[in-house]
Amino acid sequence: ADRLIQAIRADLHAAEAKRKVVVFLGDYVDRGLDSKGVLNQLCNLAADPGLEAHFVRGNHEDRMEAFLHDPMVGPSWCDYGGRDTLVSYGVRPPPMRGDIQAWADASRALGDAMPESHHELLANQEMSVSIGDYFFVHAGARPGIALAVQSPEDLMWIRRTFLDSDMARAADLLGM
Repeated sequence: ADRLIQAIRADLHAAEAKRKVVVFLGDYVDRGLDSKGVLNQLCNLAADPGLEAHFVRGNHEDRMEAFLHDPMVGPSWCDYGGRDTLVSYGVRPPPMRGDIQAWADASRALGDAMPESHHELLANQEMSVSIGDYFFVHAGARPGIALAVQSPEDLMWIRRTFLDSDMARAADLLGM
């Protein structure tokens, strides 16, 4: 990922365009053993004054933040990658799903282990980004609903309803 970020930065800095934009589409955490490192890279990119960086919220970031506010989300979050995210921050995942105190301790430890820049990045994620004729989201959009009033849940979670819709097929045909 580091090489890819470096290549994106080099390409954007070399470009003659006045507006240099990069849009990330979520799932920055829970996708390997270095979620902390990924968020570090994104924070560094966000701090680059020569770039306009947008970070779209994915369902995995949503669950991570939910865990910070409600420790009982922990067992289900850990079923889908949260365990590796905890470890990347030096937090030991509780061994038992029903150990309420251990999950509360892990939630608090994660919050304490996260640099303020990570909390800020997560808190400032966008549900969608519109640039010209392009509409960027993590998962998709509910067919028949105006883009401006899509629910956050659909933008982060929708799958089959969007993928099987005429909206998705039209986007494929148009090369979108």
